[in-house]
Order: sequence, then structure tokens, then C-alpha cells
Amino acid sequence: MSIETKERINIAKKIGASIFSNSAKTVCLGCGKKTAFFYLDISSHPNPMKGWKCEKCRSYGSLTDFLSKRERQTIHYFVDTETSGLFPEKNALLEISIIKHINGKEVDRFYSKIHPCHTDILNPKALEVNGLNPKEWKRGEFLAPFPAAKAIQEFIHIPPKSSGATCYLIAHNISFDAGFIKALGEKIKVPIKLPFFQIDTVQLVNMFLVPMGIKNAKMDTVREFLGRDSKGAHTAEKDCEDLVWLYKLLTPSFENPSLSMCETALELQETIK
Repeated sequence: MSIETKERINIAKKIGASIFSNSAKTVCLGCGKKTAFFYLDISSHPNPMKGWKCEKCRSYGSLTDFLSKRERQTIHYFVDTETSGLFPEKNALLEISIIKHINGKEVDRFYSKIHPCHTDILNPKALEVNGLNPKEWKRGEFLAPFPAAKAIQEFIHIPPKSSGATCYLIAHNISFDAGFIKALGEKIKVPIKLPFFQIDTVQLVNMFLVPMGIKNAKMDTVREFLGRDSKGAHTAEKDCEDLVWLYKLLTPSFENPSLSMCETALELQETIK
């Protein structure tokens, strides 16, 4: 494979394109309309930066602006919650931590304890695990449900489609965390909108660590398997920080997006050995 062909393939990987075809929304330089572009045989096209063709006017468009725009607006919201039980509809969201990344770098954090709604049930076993007891909290250490929901929604800002941003919500067992966040909003009639794209690191553990011998995908098991310090576990802040660490470990880095999942797994396996 020639150096030129390798460069084209790297460009394709960088935008999530396959070797032969993919599509993306951007503005056509030919007709000026926002449209879907499709890629034509990346291995043979003479100019990899002009390989996208408009579906409407069939003219080639520059990929340079699209690449920089996409990289500039990739947003990750890593979230972890601590609760008073397993059921969002009847148990309380007691603690939440959110870490925001743009282009693979941390830019902001949100953390709060949240006082239960009056109908929420507090399971003693759950409180024993996370060490939270709302009855012992002092005024100023927590937010009431309504301001908490408003603060969460303001922090998880989802840019409009016209901005070209790609926004992700990431959690370990994401249905659990997202379920409790949405339930909080529903209980107090303040809907909380979450990113459409959601990534569950449990699936990443199943893909890469189970074949290497890990017994299950629990975060405690992952820490033990990979030698991660467990001090402070089952607090939202610690678990959210470990979520970021795990995600970065099991996925290609933002700085080197051409690194394949297979190469990531091989590197990880060598680290474990």
C-alpha cells in the first residue's frame, strides 16, 4: 500500500468513514446547500480532501472545513449517579457527578448532592453501599430536586444541529444513570433532555476485557482487574473519574483517532501482561 493511500485511509478513519462509502452533513461548495455528501472509493480518488460529492448538484466539496468543524465540536458528558435503590420511579437520585470533555480534554465539571423527593423510598442497603444519608446532610450541602434538575439541564447543553457538534452521554450501565436523571425531571415536571448518542462502557468491558479473563463488568471488578485504586469507590466523583479513565483506556484516543479498536485491545493486553 502506497504512502498516499495510507494517508487517505487515515483521513477516512478520522471522520468515521469506511474505506469505500459513508455520508456526512455539511455545506456544498458547489450549490451552497446543506446536504448529505457521499464518499467515492477513497483508495483511488486523486485528491482525498475533495472526495465528498454533493447528492444534489454532484459537485465535489472540500473536506477540510468539515474535518476541523467536527473535531472542534466533539462533546463528551461522562456521568455517574448514586441512588437510594435500583428503581428510578420510586427511589431517589442522591448524588451526581458530570465531567465535560471537548475534543478529548476536560473543560468543566458538575457535582451535587440532591435531596430526595417526598415520595422517594430510601433503601437502607443502597445507602450502606454509597454512604449517603440525606437525614444527616446540612443545609447548603445539597440542592432541592427542582434546582438540581434545572442545574443538570443547564450543564448538559446540547448544541443545535446547525452547529455541527456531535454530543455524547457516557456512563457505566448507562440505562441506570440516564434513567434516574430522567426520572428526577419527570417527578418535578422539569424534563431533562439528554444527548441522543449514548455510550455504555459496560459494553466496552464485554468487548475487550471479558475475552482477557475478567469475571464481570462491574466497576469494582474492573478496578481490581486493571490495578486501579478503589479508594473512594461508590461516590459519584470517584466513579465518574474512573469512568473517564476506563473510556479512554478502551477507545482510540482523540489525538490518535486512526488507532483501531483491535490495536487498542492488543496494547491493553500487553499492559495487563
